[in-house]
Amino acid sequence: MTDTESTTEQIPQELFDHQYMQDPHAVTAMLRRTAPVRPVITPNGLKVWLVTRYDDVRLVMNDPRVSKDMLGAGDLIERNMMVPAKRRHFNPDIIDYMLNTDPPKHTRLRTLVLRAFTAGRVEKMRPRVQAFADEILGAFRAGDEIDVVDQLAFRLPMMVILDLLGIPLSDTERLRGWVDALVTTDDPASVEVAGSAVVAYLSELIEAKRVRPDEGMLSSLVNTPDGEDQLTGAELMSMIFLLVVAGYETTVHTIGNATLSLLTNADQRELLQREPERIAGAIDELMRFDTAVSTATFRFTTEPIELSGVEIPAGEFVLVSLLSANHDEDRFPDGAELDVTRSARGHVAFGYGIHYCMGAQLGRMEVEIALSGLLRRFPDMRLAVPADQLVWRPSLLMHGLERLPVRL
Repeated sequence: MTDTESTTEQIPQELFDHQYMQDPHAVTAMLRRTAPVRPVITPNGLKVWLVTRYDDVRLVMNDPRVSKDMLGAGDLIERNMMVPAKRRHFNPDIIDYMLNTDPPKHTRLRTLVLRAFTAGRVEKMRPRVQAFADEILGAFRAGDEIDVVDQLAFRLPMMVILDLLGIPLSDTERLRGWVDALVTTDDPASVEVAGSAVVAYLSELIEAKRVRPDEGMLSSLVNTPDGEDQLTGAELMSMIFLLVVAGYETTVHTIGNATLSLLTNADQRELLQREPERIAGAIDELMRFDTAVSTATFRFTTEPIELSGVEIPAGEFVLVSLLSANHDEDRFPDGAELDVTRSARGHVAFGYGIHYCMGAQLGRMEVEIALSGLLRRFPDMRLAVPADQLVWRPSLLMHGLERLPVRL
């Protein structure tokens, strides 16, 4: 047996344990070297092929032999379920149609949303995003101890996405509670209650926008001109939910992770404080360095596909590690090092191919404004606890901290 084979055998199929959640970079670095394409078992018992190298990840995300039509994959899920499933009860009215379809359905849905989610509309948000950030940061004082995740990273993106959609900011906390229950809670009763509440709330909101349209993006989606293609009721409901979740959940952890990265890499933080004009260009490197979306959502092969010399048969699920791809030394030399002067173009923190994140421009803007404000207002901020005491969320999808206590 070779050294590589021996090392590979030491990697458990049940890979996603506590050690992985707390330090996925260490595990995925080993996988890139020794087993870049291998079967593993997800926490809910599904057998998938985990792909960790950059070139393989990009190929999977843009190859027509790999499908995202998860809404029609029920039989395939049953066939690949290796242990009794820990099934999540989810309201069918808010199942995401766009992330779980292939062209031409996906193309149609994305086109309809992009018609309302224009670059011009997003750029016009900059003064509003800055105002929200100033409001939040203005309540803090030097010497305060705050939780960056809860008091900044959660609040800012939620305020921004609700404002963009035209949803009352007064509903921020209850929407956050429902989304948290749906995204992170394993209790079926809590999930069912939150799902029903979201559906009822969004139904009322959609009807209100039909009667009294405004300048928000939601009104644009609801009030499509006669004669033009428009979203069905089910598509509209799921699309709004996706925009709320994707519009804040990923940005939350990007802000948190980027703040931690700068706090634990003092030379890089000091460089940005000396030369604040570099911050906009540094955002991609910060996103690459500690990617908030750990793995992309599930795909499955419709034909055999070969990756790094390994053939994945047809009818198998594939899970790509965005976090690992962004540390692949063959694409990003010294990828385990943070270098805010590096060009991180080509990173996959926003995905790749036809499912590339529609909100990438808005996400970058929010992270840039949040970090600029922190560095400018609180140049002496530091961690309030040792870095090794920080706890990462036990999530296969998201790589983010439970809390980030900081002394400003």
